[in-house]
Amino acid sequence: MSGTLQVHAQAVVIDTISPPSTDTIATGISDSSSGAPGRSVTYGLKDMEFMELLRQVEGEAPDPARAVLSEGRKWVFEERGIIRGSCWDFVNEIFRRTGHVSNNRSIVFKGAVNGPYADPDLIRPGDWIYHRNYSYRNIPHSAIFIGWVDRDRRIAYTLSYAGEGRRSVARYLQYDLRKVYQIVRPGGI
Repeated sequence: MSGTLQVHAQAVVIDTISPPSTDTIATGISDSSSGAPGRSVTYGLKDMEFMELLRQVEGEAPDPARAVLSEGRKWVFEERGIIRGSCWDFVNEIFRRTGHVSNNRSIVFKGAVNGPYADPDLIRPGDWIYHRNYSYRNIPHSAIFIGWVDRDRRIAYTLSYAGEGRRSVARYLQYDLRKVYQIVRPGGI
């Protein structure tokens, strides 16, 4: 299925928090990161390996997905931008910042929260995915797909904002993507 995504106009509050000190960087990669304002996570070997993976995925992604991935990375690591809103608001803002407003997005797959669900072969880096969030009350969640960690088990890295109006920076985390029910691609298919 494909089509044009319709977006409702909505006020979004954008804020930033202080950048981390020079000896640490707030990555949000680790599940132990609270995302609290001003809190930093030590930038260790695991994080450096992830940053290399992120650069590789971004470098191999075709435009316009590359722009989405780059803007998301910039927002998290350089600007430390915060959306005081939902996960949907966060992904929408990244797409908006890269010029992918409602008339410049394509719906690659559209199911419903209770199914049908997308074939994982349809998902590409930079896609806006809607999925069931098994790690938080099995609720619907929006995120930007980064890449598979274990495709067979459908575990992948995404760039995700916790939502619920929290004052925290989005994070790169692993999610169980067995139930992806919508895929939106920046630009055309």
